[in-house]
Amino acid sequence: MITKFRLSPAFCVENGVVILSEETIDSKYVLTIGLKESCLNETRTKIEKTFYRRIDKNKGTLDFKQISNDEYDRLIAKLYASSTKKDESKKQEQINKQSYSEAPIINLLNSLLLESISKKASDIHIEPDKNEYHIRLRIDGDLENYSKITLETANALISRIKLLSELQLVEKRRAQDGKFVFAEGDKNIEVRVSIIPAWNGESVVLRVLDTTATPLNINQLGFCIEHINQLNKICELTNSLVLVCGPTGAGKTTTLAALLSKISDKKIKIVSIEDPVEYRLEGVIQIPVNNAIGMDFNDILRRVFRHDPDVIMVGEIRDEKTAITAVRAALTGHLVFATIHATDAASGILRLLDMEIPPYLLASVFGASIAQRLVKRKNGGRRVAAEILLRDEDVIEAIRNKAPLSEIEKCFMKQSAIRLKDDIEREE
Repeated sequence: MITKFRLSPAFCVENGVVILSEETIDSKYVLTIGLKESCLNETRTKIEKTFYRRIDKNKGTLDFKQISNDEYDRLIAKLYASSTKKDESKKQEQINKQSYSEAPIINLLNSLLLESISKKASDIHIEPDKNEYHIRLRIDGDLENYSKITLETANALISRIKLLSELQLVEKRRAQDGKFVFAEGDKNIEVRVSIIPAWNGESVVLRVLDTTATPLNINQLGFCIEHINQLNKICELTNSLVLVCGPTGAGKTTTLAALLSKISDKKIKIVSIEDPVEYRLEGVIQIPVNNAIGMDFNDILRRVFRHDPDVIMVGEIRDEKTAITAVRAALTGHLVFATIHATDAASGILRLLDMEIPPYLLASVFGASIAQRLVKRKNGGRRVAAEILLRDEDVIEAIRNKAPLSEIEKCFMKQSAIRLKDDIEREE
């Protein structure tokens, strides 16, 4: 009996090869290997030496065939199919059918995700070094070392992540973004994937979105009592534009989700435009952005008007078109919530003015500007630190006159509002 020749999926993905067919012809074992266009001659030589070391030339023949990149991806995906089915009820059965070389990688990724959920990590960083990979977890804003893995293990782990995210397996020269869902008990954890090529390998970041772990209640996010009172006033606004300012990872989306949850029990229609949808909100029509098919924030926002909304949430104002459409939505009687990348509440106003929004229009619709950060609690976890600038005559006058930052900031003093830097330092 002839012993069949095998190539592990990890080896196939790493070297751009795949087994096309194996058959017995005239009692001779014939194996055909598909070569991707980028496959190196050294890989072909290595396979030949290994094959004929295990299978005598009188009993076996090895053939090579060049295949296209698309055909290669299809075959590799088929090779991994048993381990990438999304039916969790068959998960254990699939693992049992996989070879020993595959199961450890599946277990490694699963344990990594479970550990990040247990430690309430927001991100998993898989980073290449000279001769190994480092895995670090971002916990309460800081990156903490988790483990080191070999290059071979890292390549197999990254391939597993690509398969789950439906990314190009053999693409290592371009950045790729994707996502997949990880089932943990009765919860589905969304994992966002970002892969960027570095000089010594691929750098991977997994953002773990356990949306069930965050209370969507403005009273429980760590705002001080003064800010909670201001947020309650904001929820009573109509035909206004409310900005939420801050850098990436400042908790802006969570705050907006809490505000929408608070007002969703009213007899109103709420539509949100998000990239991506992070929280599933009852009573809110949530629309994901899809730039690949032309469904960007501005395009969706223009179409949303036909659905007769009372409240609109714009996940991010990124350009002039979206900015002017959001302002016009507020002018026509809608309450519009929107995030914008700005360092503080006053700067959020100036960002819109810099986007060529006419000062008189912005002055007409401005309702409030919220700036926030996430800061560590002394007993662990994080809370929101913020500053909130509400609409009043001084603010409106400053916007109309396109006043400099220093003049807008004086409005905080007149409102006796808590500044962001002071809220960061406050004792709980």
